[in-house]
Amino acid sequence: VLPKTCSNTGAWAQSAGTTLVASHAYTLTLTSHDDNYSSDPTYTLFDDVAISAAPPPPPSGITNGGFETGSLSGWTASGAAAAVTGGHSGTYTARVGGTAPTSGDSSVAQTFSAGAGSTRPPCWYRDGRPYTARHARATATLRDTTASPSPTVLAETCTTTGAWTQGTAAVTAGHSYTLTHTSHDDNYAGDPTYTLYDDVALS
Repeated sequence: VLPKTCSNTGAWAQSAGTTLVASHAYTLTLTSHDDNYSSDPTYTLFDDVAISAAPPPPPSGITNGGFETGSLSGWTASGAAAAVTGGHSGTYTARVGGTAPTSGDSSVAQTFSAGAGSTRPPCWYRDGRPYTARHARATATLRDTTASPSPTVLAETCTTTGAWTQGTAAVTAGHSYTLTHTSHDDNYAGDPTYTLYDDVALS
């Protein structure tokens, strides 16, 4: 529910908890560890522990995978991300990263359910970056929230070809997944890094 945490902010923080199975028995243990250091007592306050209703299931299939709404609707964006013109097909594509240097990761993510007959979610990507993957790179991960395996749609990639390339990973029908497209920039002046993602769909 809460991994080992050390914070002195004094602010209340919520743990997302974990998924429970109806009628199963559970033991919840709230722990605070102290090293017995003189004049440095350690304690943790826990409050409002409750079981909440299960969230609604994610939508079946990928929403706005071609970004033809001209927006990132259906996706959760982090960092520098926008829908821009110039897609693999159609008019729009997702640009992850910026036209000005940015520091660290930018991403778009979506949680969906793989419907019957689904085997893989392809995505097309295009990037242009002059340095090695240590400095700037694109990745795409597919986290299975129903089971533990987490296939990688696109391993860390660094290319300057400017060509569209397809990435895929297998899915299991009925499972819930979170697909995350990421672009990493080292914030080097005059060298912005971004990746275009488009035509994300189940097949």
